[in-house]
Amino acid sequence: GYVQDDENGEQTQVEGLKDKLKKSYNEIKESLYELGHEIDNFQEAKEEDIVRFIDNWTKKIEKVDTKIASLLPNALTAGLSYAYSEKKKKMRA
Repeated sequence: GYVQDDENGEQTQVEGLKDKLKKSYNEIKESLYELGHEIDNFQEAKEEDIVRFIDNWTKKIEKVDTKIASLLPNALTAGLSYAYSEKKKKMRA
């Protein structure tokens, strides 16, 4: 850049190519910094979504597992009762 005198004798700085490049570089650097923060925030939100998703499915699986466990004694009793009944039929025959 260079310094220019105007009609009033005041000096003003005129941007040169180096100044424009430096200004553009700083703008890009700032934009990348802001973008980095946006990406971090997005990633944190997605991680929270995934954790909630896993927690919800874990709870659902635990409920189903508990229900199956509660049904097993009756199923076992019914199975043994059926097997005993079939064995008695075979012994009579």
